[in-house]
Amino acid sequence: MSRIKKFFLKEFSRLHSFLKGGYYNILSEMLPLGLRGERCYIGQPSFITRPQCVFMHDYACMGPYNVVLNNEGKLIMGKYSVAATGLRVVPDLHISTVGIPQCCLGASHIHDKVMDVIVEEDVWLGTNVTLLGGCHVRRGCIIGANTLVNKRTLCPPYSVIAGSPARIIAVKFNIEQILQHEEKLYAPSDRLSPKELEELFETFYKDKRVYGVDGNLTDEERLRLERVMQHKGVKLPD
Repeated sequence: MSRIKKFFLKEFSRLHSFLKGGYYNILSEMLPLGLRGERCYIGQPSFITRPQCVFMHDYACMGPYNVVLNNEGKLIMGKYSVAATGLRVVPDLHISTVGIPQCCLGASHIHDKVMDVIVEEDVWLGTNVTLLGGCHVRRGCIIGANTLVNKRTLCPPYSVIAGSPARIIAVKFNIEQILQHEEKLYAPSDRLSPKELEELFETFYKDKRVYGVDGNLTDEERLRLERVMQHKGVKLPD
């Protein structure tokens, strides 16, 4: 096969994948991110002021219609984390300054307060979530749809956050479930210890309902999961 024919077949394959709306589309690949891990993507259309300040670790992904308004502030997304459609991220906060009209304040970035937005591993951000500068969403959290999270919002590991003002309404798993979950997702050195989990539950999750369920899958569900993981290229630690 000639080199020209191979080239056109390759480009057609990429275009076909893009038009199908696949997870690994062309426009996402073209964004010059500060860090692009394995098989991460950003759905299109999306608007990111400075992609160089977006750091996405392995398998992290965002749906379409995201807006990241950043100048110097970073958005950091840990591995396995997912944002649904309509995510809003504002790491740089404008400070009102005498003599500067509002229409010029944001564009000039004078006296901006720069605070990174950190989303740790295995987090789920629901539809139309807003993350403001300084917020830190820790491992395994779920942020409910339309929730605004700022630097004062407590987001301990595996918490379920929702409401206005945002608050902890549930815990994702119980301690035994978290230990089983982390055994599958993380290397031994990266897992939370039983003692750490007991302290978390004592501090934050007294009388809180458990949101998630056990991973007792049927043969059909297990096969479906294997197909999805293969399609996304997700490889868990041995």
